[in-house]
Amino acid sequence: VDSRLCGYPSDRNILRWLFIEILARYYKQAIVNSTNPPSSTSISRSTHEPQEFGLFSLIHGGWLGYALAGIAIRYPVRAVMLAALAGCSAPLIAIIEGSFINPDLTLDLFHDIGWWNQFTLAFPTLLFLSGAYFGAFPSMLRELVGSGVLKASDAQWKHLRALVQAKLTSRSNIMLPYLIGITGAILSTSILLGQGACFSADSYVAGWLIPLHVFLLYYFMTFLALRLLIAFFVLKSLFRLPVNIQIFNVDACGGLSSLAKQSSKLYAGFIAFGVIAA
Repeated sequence: VDSRLCGYPSDRNILRWLFIEILARYYKQAIVNSTNPPSSTSISRSTHEPQEFGLFSLIHGGWLGYALAGIAIRYPVRAVMLAALAGCSAPLIAIIEGSFINPDLTLDLFHDIGWWNQFTLAFPTLLFLSGAYFGAFPSMLRELVGSGVLKASDAQWKHLRALVQAKLTSRSNIMLPYLIGITGAILSTSILLGQGACFSADSYVAGWLIPLHVFLLYYFMTFLALRLLIAFFVLKSLFRLPVNIQIFNVDACGGLSSLAKQSSKLYAGFIAFGVIAA
């Protein structure tokens, strides 16, 4: 049916009106931009903000911790599953050796609660916590800036980033997790001297995995603890700068909803870790 008979404009007129509408909106936006040009600070933040805030990633410093936390951030489910499977390495060996369930032993591996809660549950929980909290830390800062809560100059951001990078890459911050992990591994070798247990080194091989797992657990615990301290330093330093708490913000948190989400992740992780450790 011809559109002219139905009282509708022709296809050519529709295209013409669309073209005029698009052209009018383009010139309107151009006039607005010419009368209110964006400041250099807003341009630099819009174009460089993701890259600059990426430098606030707290997993830098120490290749082992960076690798573990990096995997947990990129592949959280796989990281937790692989860590849990690694915690089952000794039970698999114990099954082959006959020390997994053995009533003749004073303690077989099946009834060794210390192994299950430390290496099969605690370490995967720490990996998940590192991925959930530290993976979202840079984006949390971006949201605080985007909502207008944090108001700092580019010079202040660069100064704070330099301080954070210096703390992350300091020799003490890098070496302390290794020192704690190695110390824990050395002390755990005394367990291997026990007799009539699944971890007795003179009878079974599975016990030799204890120092390795102790090193990884205590290394990563120290690695995360140091980065939590640096995260506290970052947030404390940021809120010493000019801030704009928005009491009428729709998030009902004064614009701090991203910070509240981060805190809830941390609380949930500590509760889960506390239950496992207990």
